[in-house]
Amino acid sequence: MTHHTIQKIRAIAIIIAGAFALLYVYTFLHEGGHALAGLLYGGSIEKFVLGLNAHVRISGADFTPFGAALFHVAGALLPLTTLVIILGIYNPGHKNTYYHFFHGLFGFGIVGSLLAWIVIPVMAVFSEPPAGDDVTKFLQTTGIHPLMVTLASIVLAAGMLFWIIKLGIPQKLIAHNKEVFGPGKNSYTG
Repeated sequence: MTHHTIQKIRAIAIIIAGAFALLYVYTFLHEGGHALAGLLYGGSIEKFVLGLNAHVRISGADFTPFGAALFHVAGALLPLTTLVIILGIYNPGHKNTYYHFFHGLFGFGIVGSLLAWIVIPVMAVFSEPPAGDDVTKFLQTTGIHPLMVTLASIVLAAGMLFWIIKLGIPQKLIAHNKEVFGPGKNSYTG
């Protein structure tokens, strides 16, 4: 096996491990946002599950209308707040390419999670939105027009993407991709 092949295998393993880790980090932040809102309103955490079936169960919370809305949006707010902090301390001059990879993975993953806040309100205008979803519950709790939620989410996602691009994270990822997955010395093209 050549050094280039080993490098590719290592990069693929790190990408898979990073994506798996991101799932748990994201669900921890998402469910943690709900849990913090529940605790803020006097509740206690009965259950906190991470992974593909992530959920949190809060009991005893005395939610005001604002508190209920905060509870439903907190699952998106805590990951976004964490992303703002991470991008704020990001060092574009860092030499380790995996440092840039994990910032990109986290940044694009969190921004991608806003798609639900863009699509579900549009669905709510034309049909019944998914029952039990955080976005649906937020819309029902607040009475805010769904397209206002979509517009705010688009502006927020675009702003975060602009910041990620301005920091040069995609360029670092592209350069790393070319370095690791570009043709090796023993590659043939036909």
